[in-house]
Amino acid sequence: LAAGFESLKGDTPFPAPVILVNVYRHSTAWPSVICDNRRGTREMARYLYDMGGREFLFLSAFKSQYYDVEERLEGFRSGLEACGPHRLHIEYGDYTYESGREIARRVLSRKERPDTVFSTGTRMALGYMDAARYSFGLRIPADFNIAAYDDLIGAQFQSYDLTCIEQPSQELAEKAVQLLSDALDGAPKASRIYREPPRLRLRGSVSRRRPVLLSP
Repeated sequence: LAAGFESLKGDTPFPAPVILVNVYRHSTAWPSVICDNRRGTREMARYLYDMGGREFLFLSAFKSQYYDVEERLEGFRSGLEACGPHRLHIEYGDYTYESGREIARRVLSRKERPDTVFSTGTRMALGYMDAARYSFGLRIPADFNIAAYDDLIGAQFQSYDLTCIEQPSQELAEKAVQLLSDALDGAPKASRIYREPPRLRLRGSVSRRRPVLLSP
């Protein structure tokens, strides 16, 4: 579906009802069931702030056809703004492990380093962690906190123990099946977006730290 998503239009004829899962376009009239990205990153930002984070690095991805890139950043920004004084720096990668390593090498070579890192994708976070540990000798979470979105394979491994936002896969599937069943039963066509809340998976990559005092 993702490969051909560019060509999807709400008036495209299909012989059966269509429900989009974890993708959507404002120009598409079909119903979509998606993860509430803004809510997830907003809650994570508040948690990381409460754990003492003040100097934040957000690992984002270059804008693409997917909706989640901007939503995740917007949620994180709004969460921090509701908390108090902070600084937020953004670096861009491409969701890969290697791009996370490259960002870490660049950021950690500077004099000023973040005390808290959030990645919009798990693989970038894992790459950042490995570069920080093996190229710069840093300890996690003693030297900085780090968390990520998606909770992909690897995040749960003991060597990473990465705090994550987990997408509600079960709830997304159940809602999509319900909408499809309703459509097959002749229910009126629904043209709206259904957002399911994600969950925070708290692990050992985040610990409470003494907040730094930010200079004006």
